[in-house]
Amino acid sequence: FFSDFQYNLFNKAYYTASIIILLGTLGFDFAVNKIDVSIKTVSIAVLINISAASILLNFFTVPYTSIFQLISVLLYSFFAALGGIFSFQHLFQGRVKIYVILMSLNALLHLSIIPFITLLKADIFYLFPLITIIWFMIGFPGFLKYNKTNATRVKELYKLGISTFIINSAVSLALVADKYLINHNFAISTANAYTFSWGLIVPLLYLGNVVEKLIYGSTS
Repeated sequence: FFSDFQYNLFNKAYYTASIIILLGTLGFDFAVNKIDVSIKTVSIAVLINISAASILLNFFTVPYTSIFQLISVLLYSFFAALGGIFSFQHLFQGRVKIYVILMSLNALLHLSIIPFITLLKADIFYLFPLITIIWFMIGFPGFLKYNKTNATRVKELYKLGISTFIINSAVSLALVADKYLINHNFAISTANAYTFSWGLIVPLLYLGNVVEKLIYGSTS
């Protein structure tokens, strides 16, 4: 669907955001199911996390070529991380149907990027934040409905979150970081070929992640 340049640009943006989302989430998706903590507190913590992650990436490579790209990726990462945290809460608390609907909608919105870029020549850095904000706003009434607490247990949030992150997300971070570094530092043809080959097993990795969360939810 994409030209070599478009595919490489997509991969750069996507894997940059993926690292920021992982570090921004920092295991909070599990932690919020163990302690009462307000959406406001989680939102501020996620914002701090993604800001720190974005700064950290600059020590390894140059992830952005403009302020516009920086804002685009940070917006995408913020709403994707926050939406992911509270979507998992639906799964953890037994609302599997709502979780499946939200995740399916998220996938469809991402797939909608393809015709917008290939047919309408839209800028991916406009589309990324747009689709994730739409997705988050659709899910927000449900997030709010089941999170009415005003608790600000920041210390407990980070303690539980970091412990869970180390156990469950360290491998995912390594896999994403691999694609991030390759797409930013290798020739376009090499980076595209490598990323495409890895992309063939992404559905299996995603399925494994969902199964892991289902097991965690059912046993907790």
